[in-house]
Amino acid sequence: TAQPILGEARALLRELAPDVPVRTISPIGGTTKILLEECELSGLAVMGSRGRGALSRLLLGSVSQRLAAHAPCPVVLVPEDHAATSSRGAARVARVVVGVGDPPANTTVLECGMAVADRHRVPLLAVRTWQQPHAPLSELDDRFAPPAGNAYRTERDRYEKALLHDALGSARSAHPSVHVTARVRSGAPAATLTRLCHPGDLLVIGHQHAGRFYPPALGPAAAQIVHHARCPLMIVPVDIT
Repeated sequence: TAQPILGEARALLRELAPDVPVRTISPIGGTTKILLEECELSGLAVMGSRGRGALSRLLLGSVSQRLAAHAPCPVVLVPEDHAATSSRGAARVARVVVGVGDPPANTTVLECGMAVADRHRVPLLAVRTWQQPHAPLSELDDRFAPPAGNAYRTERDRYEKALLHDALGSARSAHPSVHVTARVRSGAPAATLTRLCHPGDLLVIGHQHAGRFYPPALGPAAAQIVHHARCPLMIVPVDIT
């Protein structure tokens, strides 16, 4: 039963990328376990991602979710309807969008995003988000004065922009040919990133690597982005220990 499916996949891959060596296997065992074992020897994993409705948000035990949470290599999740709107051989990355978090995780994520943008010769949009604090400002960071009107927003924007440009420094020097746009936005990370992305983009985010434990442990923002992203999503494992 598996061989005809693998044969079709091999034929399509030869059509899309005739110079890329292709190996097919059909092992017996748990899907997630086998894929995670393959990821140990791989630089990238690619999976389809189905459904974004209310029901799908409950199905966090899917293979793609488990792989994204526990794979030691970056995982790209391609929305099911993305392939349906692209003709064979025409689906290309138009832009790379990177969600930039806090150091040191941002270094790994930015390097992955820059490398993809450089390889595909497309621009990169680096996005950093922030939200209004739920505690008095003095308890969060003594570098800010207490908010007065729009003063807090102005100072916070300036601070976040400084962090973003500092994070982009080394990544830009390693990939000088990539055209980079930096943006800081106020709002929830998942909603902001998904709103900024177009179907032809590749969205790159980081995820604290949880190891091979079950159930899946995607963070709240990453889990929301998985379900709502309109474009392929690359989840980069980050070891911050």
